[in-house]
Amino acid sequence: MRWQGRCEEAILELETAFELNPNWLNSLDQLAWCKLMAGSIDEAIPLEERAIRLGPRDPFIGNFYSRIGLVHLLQSHLDDAILWHERARSANPASYFPHARL
Repeated sequence: MRWQGRCEEAILELETAFELNPNWLNSLDQLAWCKLMAGSIDEAIPLEERAIRLGPRDPFIGNFYSRIGLVHLLQSHLDDAILWHERARSANPASYFPHARL
């Protein structure tokens, strides 16, 4: 559902997926994205921070950082947005998202 742009419907499914497998950090990342897209922007950062705490060496940690940076950017917290996007860029230099947002 998330990939079909049906984020509001995907939220319950992603919450259930995380409950069933708390080690699947992608469910937290995708849940944060869906919360953001559904207008619950303030709920996105705690979800990404939780994913970072649970998987500090996760190969997709740059995505988590980038999502936090995007929330800060949308909230006009530019200094925080820059910090998080620089972390994302360092974690995954090949990703164009942090570069574009910086």
